[in-house]
Amino acid sequence: VSDENLLTIEENISNRKNISRTVTTLDSKDGCAGEFFEYLDHTADVQCHAWGCNMEEAFQNMACCLMNYMTDISLINIDSEKTTTISVKGHDFHTLLYNYMNELLFKFSTDSFCVKKVKIQSLTRGESTDEDCSVTAILYGDTFDMSKHSSGTKVKAITYSDMQIHEK
Repeated sequence: VSDENLLTIEENISNRKNISRTVTTLDSKDGCAGEFFEYLDHTADVQCHAWGCNMEEAFQNMACCLMNYMTDISLINIDSEKTTTISVKGHDFHTLLYNYMNELLFKFSTDSFCVKKVKIQSLTRGESTDEDCSVTAILYGDTFDMSKHSSGTKVKAITYSDMQIHEK
């Protein structure tokens, strides 16, 4: 990542205004361990776009993307006592991603839990129409504290609007 890209990233994180297709790449000291995500403009909303070498990494990076929009995840220290595991199901991958992001938002909104790092333990897709897709993830982070963490833009709800999942 060039110094120019780092400056753009820091500007977007600090002011959260006019976020454009700026690619956010984070080094190994932060929650995304070198993976990628970005924010895309959308009328009265923002779209979170994350990717990885496989679907597990993409789901891990989506958590960091969502959290980093609400607070600067580089300021979050991992408190091992607060590590938690979530399990989520959906009837397809779109519903699974929606439910996963909704659970992350719920943790932040109700428990003030800021995710810095995620480890996907399992990600399965239903083999038949009767079987659900599921994800189990370990969430590493800490409780949000205004004296230590910046307050970004509040995410009120997750939506299906323009949701896409691509596998290559």
